[in-house]
Amino acid sequence: MADVPIDCDFPVWGLMPKKETGVVTFLNKYPEYDGRNTIIAILDSGVDPAAEGLKLTSTGETKVIERFDCSGCGDVDTSTIIRKVVDGCITGTTGRKLKIPESWNNPTGEWRTGVLYPFSIYPSKVKERIQEHRKEHLWDVGHKPALAQASKQLQDFENEVGR
Repeated sequence: MADVPIDCDFPVWGLMPKKETGVVTFLNKYPEYDGRNTIIAILDSGVDPAAEGLKLTSTGETKVIERFDCSGCGDVDTSTIIRKVVDGCITGTTGRKLKIPESWNNPTGEWRTGVLYPFSIYPSKVKERIQEHRKEHLWDVGHKPALAQASKQLQDFENEVGR
């Protein structure tokens, strides 16, 4: 293995900056320092174990020993099964009609539906921004005038009754 240089022909070498970061020089000098006999835990919600670089080690062993999905997959209850397709549509969990493309082949004829509330997956800053926008543009436009009117009516009533 020590006699085998790392191949840096286009386009493969440019996919990861191994040359620029010194990895090529390092691995040519120490080819056995490729991670073998090392176990690393990665806590990340976006790791794709099917990625080419995560499949096998340089000695042909499987790289990913065990995987725990922390991405939120499975957070949506899809136990509701729908078998009735009417005019190419099914009725989803919320009652909304969902169009099933004709190109989809579903040999079981069973469609699983579920509901995911978007706020549950938004980063906190995005959630705050959306909530503020909705408050300002959907709630306040009706609430503020109604509150002002109710406050005026209360004031008028109190003045009339002689508090």
